[in-house]
Amino acid sequence: MFSSPRAALVQEIQGVRKQLQEKRLFLSKRKSLVLSRNIRSKSTPHVMKRSAATGEHQRRPLSRVERRVRTLQRLVPSAKSMDLDGLFQETADYILNLEMKVKVMQILLKKY
Repeated sequence: MFSSPRAALVQEIQGVRKQLQEKRLFLSKRKSLVLSRNIRSKSTPHVMKRSAATGEHQRRPLSRVERRVRTLQRLVPSAKSMDLDGLFQETADYILNLEMKVKVMQILLKKY
């Protein structure tokens, strides 16, 4: 009696998993395309300057991009000490993982 609904549930979850794997493959292809085009920022990096008169360090304010990267590092688990490429890959994986969890919960809610 339970084997038929359970089998249908397993098939639905496997379908969701396959869709997410296809999305992950698409994202990895897209990342390699962007890296192959070598799209990088042309701006020169800012360096902290030492004040000649007082000998103190002056901190430059964070740019909007840096603030957003730090916010993203706080939102994604285990992304505190990653480079930018790793952070974006981990973020994509985390989003796909969350999508999968939501879809599985929706499937379970429909069935039970």
